[in-house]
Amino acid sequence: RHGSSASLLWNDASQIEYLDALGDLGGVIASAGDFLSQPGADDRYTTPSILAARARAQLARGQVSAALADAERGLALLRARGHDAQMSGGFLVAAARCARAAGHGQKADALLAEALEWARPSTEDAIYDLPLHLVELGRGEEYLVLTDGVPGYLWQRAGRAAVTGDLAAAAELYGRIGARFVEAWAGLLAAEDGDTSRLQPALAYFEEQRATPYVERCHARMQASA
Repeated sequence: RHGSSASLLWNDASQIEYLDALGDLGGVIASAGDFLSQPGADDRYTTPSILAARARAQLARGQVSAALADAERGLALLRARGHDAQMSGGFLVAAARCARAAGHGQKADALLAEALEWARPSTEDAIYDLPLHLVELGRGEEYLVLTDGVPGYLWQRAGRAAVTGDLAAAAELYGRIGARFVEAWAGLLAAEDGDTSRLQPALAYFEEQRATPYVERCHARMQASA
């Protein structure tokens, strides 16, 4: 109404980040595709965050090559612009996950180390996948160090519950936020650790969102406990 296209584009980016936090994988991929295909997309401040959101969604669906391409595109933009206190931590976590999924272990380790340097508890919604990624790696204590004595919100409570082994409680907290992907991921990790109380809801979410690698892990856990 006011003729401010920049404000509209900022709102578009915010909506994609919101879909990402909610775990709407299809919505993220479709909306990010529209945003990133527009002229001048690489010049926008929010583009690395949007690339990270789409990379996370693609990774969840097993589209590793596409996720890695987005991570590398965003990393080039971030390197060219210089680090950003609000953006770098969350982006680098996503890039590290993509590199690891693609089999680039050394690069993933370097990116994760860099992410931990830039991860700010004050931007905990932007690094929401960090705690569970660290759990997968057996490095949960690093999240405890990062957040020790730092005031936080429900995201941080959930993350600290996850890295201390209370994955079912973490899933419940993520569910209260409405963050369905990490809720299901925490439920799956809990099942892989012996508590299958949240495995069925996790499987239902992963099937709904076509998150094939996670569906396969759920089925493997079910077979193991049958």
